[in-house]
Amino acid sequence: MSTGSSNGHTAPLTTLLALYTHTDSAALEQAVLEAYSKEQLLSLVLEDADFETRKAATYALSVVGDLSYAEPLAAALHTDLPGVHQTVEQALWCLWFKSGRVDVDALMQEGVRLLESQRFDDASALFDRVIALAPDFAEGYNQRAVVYYLQEDWTQAIQDCQTAVSLNPVHFGALAGMGHCYLQCQELQAALTAYEKALAVNPHMPAIQSNIDRIRKFMDEA
Repeated sequence: MSTGSSNGHTAPLTTLLALYTHTDSAALEQAVLEAYSKEQLLSLVLEDADFETRKAATYALSVVGDLSYAEPLAAALHTDLPGVHQTVEQALWCLWFKSGRVDVDALMQEGVRLLESQRFDDASALFDRVIALAPDFAEGYNQRAVVYYLQEDWTQAIQDCQTAVSLNPVHFGALAGMGHCYLQCQELQAALTAYEKALAVNPHMPAIQSNIDRIRKFMDEA
């Protein structure tokens, strides 16, 4: 597939992105959408043979795309090209944090800031508000699950991970988190199942594969 846009008159995507590297995201989004549709970007990610174009298209889709592109984009996690699958992982996290509402996204950003500052109760309260405002937004539950995990409330964390996955089946982060929680509860079969589901979505998680190997060895020797 060509690395240029469909009209044949604009610069290749890699060049276009380089031109807007130091501009604000709104200018970048406008420039990309003037040259490419979101569907064209997804096709470039999944089908283009050129390594740099696939990486550029993945990044561009993370800027202009929304949650509806997350599941089809996740298919690109199965590439063996390290630079591509790493970019796809980053793009998916960007898309997962887009609720489609400015107020909800602002609350999410503040909640993550509080979480990183270890203000767990304050972060949890903000994620509660996110979930109340956007009950179908998977990342609200996933981030609250992180808070519960860090507070060692494995049961609540598992429940939120389950909800996140029900809303976003390719959320390998929530699947892996669920596995961590089950492991803390010594529920080895449930942990193994969650880890295997996470790896089925994203095969490039060596720490999860290591956990799977250890659980299987323990279960075989028991």
